[in-house]
Amino acid sequence: MTSSDFVSHSKSGNHKCLKWSIFIVVLIIILYSVIWYYLAQKVERRVFEHLAAYNENGFVVSCENMHKIGYPLRIGVSCDKVNLQQLMKGFAFSSEKIIAGAPIYAPHWLELSLAAPVSLELPGFVPIGAKWSDMKLETDISRTIPDALSLRTENIELGVDPRGMFDKATAKFLRLDAHGLNSNLDGRLTFEELNLPLKIPHENTPMPEMSGDIKWLLEEAFSLFEADETANNLVERLRGHKGNLKPSTVQFASGGAMTVAGPFSFNDDGYLNAKLDITIIDQNKLLQTARNAFPSQADNLKTIFFALSAMPKNDKGDPVLQLSVKNGEVRLGFFKIGHVNPI
Repeated sequence: MTSSDFVSHSKSGNHKCLKWSIFIVVLIIILYSVIWYYLAQKVERRVFEHLAAYNENGFVVSCENMHKIGYPLRIGVSCDKVNLQQLMKGFAFSSEKIIAGAPIYAPHWLELSLAAPVSLELPGFVPIGAKWSDMKLETDISRTIPDALSLRTENIELGVDPRGMFDKATAKFLRLDAHGLNSNLDGRLTFEELNLPLKIPHENTPMPEMSGDIKWLLEEAFSLFEADETANNLVERLRGHKGNLKPSTVQFASGGAMTVAGPFSFNDDGYLNAKLDITIIDQNKLLQTARNAFPSQADNLKTIFFALSAMPKNDKGDPVLQLSVKNGEVRLGFFKIGHVNPI
């Protein structure tokens, strides 16, 4: 074989190899697409079955223009508008576009995205409306009660009456993470630039803007989701539960911050019991924030904050106060400062 014949034969072999490679790649893409559409069809059919089951159990559910989404790495469905009602119990929910999907490599991990605006009606509560620039909920759907979930929202507005959005609560960012819903609940709530539509009692001053990082552990959280005819709502189900507030910080935009930590519990009658350590951070700025919030107590606050210098301090030199709650009676050190009603 001459050198030219060898080169020609080599080129022919490379060309065949390239054609076979292209053929195999195209075949894999076709097979993957067939499998994806088969699985997506099963997901869409499963959603239809769930919607039918809801309708048979007293709910009225509509999902406009349901269609498959996510190809090639995710499997999911999308609806242009969602409405869910249970008229006999006064429950109603509606939202704009909703997208539900899961990675093809982890089909049990659901990601849900809701487009604003959203409206919600619950029995015994005023109608609520919400808006945001982005919202995602991620959760594990392999169990009836998800063991973990993560909720993230940005630029949220939450208000009374979906049409007018009165008395709005707003936040630049809010995130809720929960793990152990079927055992001991480990939760964390973080927020930035939170503004609540509340007036401080007897002062008529607004709540100061705040950012925070709240962490807690609640024992035996699974019992909150068990059938209990004696409890009217989820809050009442906290009776008999105990937990621990991990070091949690609230920082005020007008200055100062505080960290709170300690055990808490609710007795069978719904009364709170707790022993909390409150750490005062940057007390001079916090004093100014407190004065703005409680102008009628400006002189008393000055005396209280002056007394903080005699309080025990942590390793950073910040004063630490002991707040105790016994059957709803609240004491700061030896001083009784209020009462917490039972849940």
